[in-house]
Amino acid sequence: MARVAEVDRGNCVCVFHWHQLRTRNNICSCPLPTHSATLSSTPIPERLYRVFNDEGRKMPSYRPGTRWCTSCRRDADKTFSSKEEYQTPKKRKREHTFSRTADVNTTECKTKPASKPWFNKNSYSLDNFPELVEKFQLALHRHYNTGGRSLYQPDELKSFRLTHSPHLYEILLSSITRVDGHPTQKNDSELQQQRVVVLLHTLAYFRSQKTCSFQKKLSAFLDSHGTSRSGLNSGPVFGYGTSPRTTDRHKKTIRANCKQMMHMKVKEAIQHKYLIVSLLDDFHNIYTIRTPTDLKLSLATHMASSLLDIFVPAPHAIPLPDDKTKAHSQVTVVINRTQQTCRGGIVPANTNKILKTGMSQFKTSYMEQLPQQFRTLKPKDTRKQLQHFKIYSGLAHEELKTLKSCVLVDEFERNLKSKDDYRAALDHIFHTCPDLIQYLKSYVIPAPGDWPTWYYQKKIIAQENSSNSPYLSLIPEQGPLHVSLNAQEDVIQIYQFFFYKLYKDIFAVELPKKPKPFRVQLLLMSVLFGWLMIRDKIIRKFDLCKDIEYTCILHILDEVVPLAFFHYAAIFEGGNLQMYSETMFRFLVLFIVWDRTHYDKSTLSMLSDLIHQKLNFKKYYEMKERFMTLITEVKVEIWHSLLRSRVQPHHKAQEIHEKAHFLMGSESGRNFEDSLTRPYSRGASDKDLTLVAGKAAEYLLAIFLQIAKNIGKSKEVPQTSNTKKKWFFLHSFQQKINDKALPLAYKGLQKDCSKKPDENFGCDLMEACQCTYISSSNKLKRLACFHVFHEKCLEENEGRCPKCTSFLMSKTAQLTKSFNEGLLSTSSSPGVSEESTPSDASLDDDSVTHNNPKDSSYYASEEWQQEIDAALNTVHVPQPSQQSSDSVTSNSST
Repeated sequence: MARVAEVDRGNCVCVFHWHQLRTRNNICSCPLPTHSATLSSTPIPERLYRVFNDEGRKMPSYRPGTRWCTSCRRDADKTFSSKEEYQTPKKRKREHTFSRTADVNTTECKTKPASKPWFNKNSYSLDNFPELVEKFQLALHRHYNTGGRSLYQPDELKSFRLTHSPHLYEILLSSITRVDGHPTQKNDSELQQQRVVVLLHTLAYFRSQKTCSFQKKLSAFLDSHGTSRSGLNSGPVFGYGTSPRTTDRHKKTIRANCKQMMHMKVKEAIQHKYLIVSLLDDFHNIYTIRTPTDLKLSLATHMASSLLDIFVPAPHAIPLPDDKTKAHSQVTVVINRTQQTCRGGIVPANTNKILKTGMSQFKTSYMEQLPQQFRTLKPKDTRKQLQHFKIYSGLAHEELKTLKSCVLVDEFERNLKSKDDYRAALDHIFHTCPDLIQYLKSYVIPAPGDWPTWYYQKKIIAQENSSNSPYLSLIPEQGPLHVSLNAQEDVIQIYQFFFYKLYKDIFAVELPKKPKPFRVQLLLMSVLFGWLMIRDKIIRKFDLCKDIEYTCILHILDEVVPLAFFHYAAIFEGGNLQMYSETMFRFLVLFIVWDRTHYDKSTLSMLSDLIHQKLNFKKYYEMKERFMTLITEVKVEIWHSLLRSRVQPHHKAQEIHEKAHFLMGSESGRNFEDSLTRPYSRGASDKDLTLVAGKAAEYLLAIFLQIAKNIGKSKEVPQTSNTKKKWFFLHSFQQKINDKALPLAYKGLQKDCSKKPDENFGCDLMEACQCTYISSSNKLKRLACFHVFHEKCLEENEGRCPKCTSFLMSKTAQLTKSFNEGLLSTSSSPGVSEESTPSDASLDDDSVTHNNPKDSSYYASEEWQQEIDAALNTVHVPQPSQQSSDSVTSNSST
C-alpha cells in the first residue's frame, strides 16, 4: 500500500484512508494503452516498479499501484524489455539435496509451532463422561417437560450445564476445536459453540428418545422445507429428527396452540385495552401443469389471510366516539333523483380544503420542498433503505421478529374479488374469533390494505344498514406499501423512453419489461443521486427555460423520482403525518396526471378522511399522529413471504391452512430458526454506489447538453383523431409521448388550450399579466405544475396557480361524485386494476454491476466539477421573455 499512497514503507495510515487506498488500488496500474476487464490475482513484481514509474510519467492519468490486468501481465515483459529501467526476472534456484526418501532427515524440517490450546483436555478426566451425559440428559428432560424455555443459545446452555453437568460443554467444545495453528475464519468460534449445542441435544436424544424437544422442532423444520417422509424416517437413526408420526403429532399440537393463542391474545387486548390492527389480504398458490390434458395450463388455489397485529402495551385502543356516526364521514349523494347517505365517502368541503392547502404548497418542486438532509444524502448512506422493498425475495430475521406482535385468525380458501367475497371473509373471521366482535363493540380497528381490500371494506361500511354492525368499527386505511410499489412500477412504464436507455447505459444490460421491486428501486436511486450531483448547475444554466423536452426531463428528476423513492422508506417510515399528507397530495396530482384509475380516488378519499378525523374523531387522529407507522400492510406481505417459502406449488387449500397455523403457532420453532439457522443478510452489503450514481450523472449531463442544442425543436403533435390524450414529440429522444409523461400544466389541454405554458413568454397569465417590469421583489417563479408567474401575479391569486387550480377542482369533483356513487352502487363493481403483488424473485439479489472504469473518488473531486462547468459552457440556453405578451406587443408596435 506504500506504493499506492506514494509514501515510504513503514508509514502509518488510519483505517479510513486504508480503505480508500484499497479501493484506489482496484485498477490496472500498468502504463500500457489497452487493458482487459479482469484484474490478475498476481500482483505487479517489484522489479517492474521503476520502469512502470518511468513510463507512467508520460501519461497524465497514470496512478502507481500493485495490481494489473491479465493482458498487461501477459504483455508487459515483452513490451518493456528494451527499456533502460527494465529488470529481467530472476531464475529460481533448484537444489536437489536428497536422492532418496530414506535420506530425508525429518528432524530438521521447519514446522509451525502449535498454538497453546485455550482448554486443557487433561484438566478433567474423561472416565466420567458417560455420567456427565446421563446427568445432562435427565436434567434436560425435566427442563423441557416442565415447560422450560428452549436452550438453543450457547450462553443459555452453558449456564444450564453449570448446575447439572459441569465441564461437559467444555469437553465437547475442546474436542472439536483445532489447536494446531490452522487459520480459522472470523465466525468459526461462534459456529463451533452452536455445534456443541446441537451435539449435546443429540447425545441426550440418543440416550433417551423421550428427550426429543430439539429433534421435534428440527424434524418439523425439515418437513416444512420439503423433506420427504422417507427422509424424515431416517431422523431417529442419524439423530436429526423424530419419526414422521411423532412429527405429525407435534405439528397437530402446535396448530391447536395457534388457535388458543389467538383467543388468549384477543381477550388480553379487550382486558388491557390494547390497539389491534386488522390485516386482510389474498394469497395465491399457482401450480403449473407440465403435461396439460386441456387448455387449462395451471391450477390456482386462492386463499385469504387474516392477521391481527396487537400492540402491547402501547398505543392503547381507540374507543368509539360518543356519536358513533362520527367514526366515518357522512355524505349526501343524489342517485336517480333520490338522496342517500354515503358513509365513508369523500366530503366535497374537505376536497376544497385539500386543494386550497395543497396548491398553496405547490410553489416549488418536490425536491426543492424536501428537508436539506434529503438533498445531501450520499449513495453509500442509503443502502439500508432498499430492505423495505425486498420483502419478496428472502427472509431476514429482523423481518420475522416483526410478526411477533401478530396472531393468525385463519388462512382459509376464499377468492377476494368482490364486495360479497370480502363480506364473506369478514363473517368467517368473526365466526372464527367471536371475541373480536366484543372488541369492536367498544373500540375501532384500523384496517390497512391494498386497493381491493381498502375499497371493498369501504363499500361494505357504506352499504351497512344496521347501526350496531361490527363492520362499522373497522377503519379502512390506504396501504402505503402498495401505493409506493404501484407508483414505482408506473414511473418505469410511463417514462420508459428515459429509464430504459439510462439503465442500459449504466449497467450495460437491457432493463426487463417488468423489473422486480428491488431493481426498480436501484434504478430510481441511481437516477436520484446522479441528478443530485449536477442538479444545481443544470437548474442555474437552464433557469426558466420552458422547452417541452426540458420540462419533461426536469419533471421526472425533480418531482417524480424523489416522490417515488422517498415515499415509503423515508416519509412514511419517518412517522411525520403532516409531511406524509403533503406527499400524498403530490401523489394525488400525479395519479390525476397519469389517469391512474382507483389510486386517484383512494388517495383523495384518504386525504378527505384525514380531515374528517381531525375535526370529528380526534382521538383516532392523535393516535395516527404519534403512531402512523404502525398502520401499514407490510406485515401481511412478510407473512406471505414466509408462507410462500414453506408451501409447495402443488399444495391445496387444506395443506396451506395447516402449514399456516403451524408456522404462526410455533413460537419455539421460530426461536429454533433464529438460533440455529443462517439468516439471509438483507441490506448488509456495504457496497459504495457512487460509481453507479456517477455514471447516471454523466448520462444525465449528456442528455441536458443534447436538449440545450435542440431547444424549440420538440413540439406538440397535431391531433388527427378525437382522442382524450395530447401527444408531443421529443426531438433529442426521437420519441412520441402523451400528456401522462408531462407535468400538470399540460393536462386537460383538450378542453382548455390556453392552459398550456407559452415557451416564448415568461408569465403564463399572458394578456392578464399587468407586470411590465421585473424587479428583485417581483421575479418570475416556476411552480411545481410548471407554469411560470410573476410573484405579484401569484399573490393576486392567493399563491396558487390560477390555471391548474380550476382544472383540479373540476377533476376532483368528478372523482368525488364517481367514488361516492360507486360505494353505494349494488351492481357489479368496476374491474380492479392489477396490483404490484409479491412474487418469489430468485434473481432479485444485492449484486450491482456497472461498466464505469472511473474511481469513486473522482466524483467528489474538483476535476469532476470542472468537467461539468466546461460541458455546460459549450451550450447556450435561450430564456423566455421577461415581460407579458401584452407589453411585448405594445413595444413592438411602437
